[in-house]
Amino acid sequence: MLYAIAAYHDIGYHIDYKNHEKVSAQIMYNDTNLNKFFSDDNLIIMKEAIEDHRASLAREPRSIYGKILSSADRNIDVDDSLKRIYLYSITHFDKVSEEETIEECYKHTLEKFGNGGYATSPAHKRHILILCNVDIIS
Repeated sequence: MLYAIAAYHDIGYHIDYKNHEKVSAQIMYNDTNLNKFFSDDNLIIMKEAIEDHRASLAREPRSIYGKILSSADRNIDVDDSLKRIYLYSITHFDKVSEEETIEECYKHTLEKFGNGGYATSPAHKRHILILCNVDIIS
């Protein structure tokens, strides 16, 4: 089940990146080919795991599958995250200027790693402040 969940979990990203987990879950759930391999109960668990994988989710995933996917999918390395955000932006938003792309990357990075961000820890906060050239008081 986990392999199928992993294969589908971000498939809806290009359709609606802000709600990709819901779109991805629906695509997986509507794929009738999966009925050959999984029961209805399994498909519901898989759908919920995909819905629950988003790092900004305010609650715990509903199943062990959701917890595994969510944990594995979290990119907590700031450098890698910046590269992924930038590459995604230039690939999907080609009519946006370089300056706008960098500004969006900055905003997303602060949303993820800044104060109150969904991937924060003292080490991550310090790293993002260093990357943004903000003076750090030890």
